[in-house]
Amino acid sequence: MIENKKIKESYITCGYCGTKFQSPIFFGDTDSFDSAITAGNTAQCPNKNCRKMIHCNRKNMSYLLADEPGGFVGDDFSDNKA
Repeated sequence: MIENKKIKESYITCGYCGTKFQSPIFFGDTDSFDSAITAGNTAQCPNKNCRKMIHCNRKNMSYLLADEPGGFVGDDFSDNKA
């Protein structure tokens, strides 16, 4: 079983332009992130050349853990550094 850890920040990556931006949806911990139902939630890409509405889901979301240095955790971010 994976230990539940506190999330510092969560991010969304725009599927249109690739811009990564802070999510308006807050997840307190990894259990909340894993069990969240994000269907129907959208966010607008802040890139002035894009501004598309993005559907929030675990495939385009990532997070930084509060108690660990290093990179992002998520489908598209596992090897990226902050």
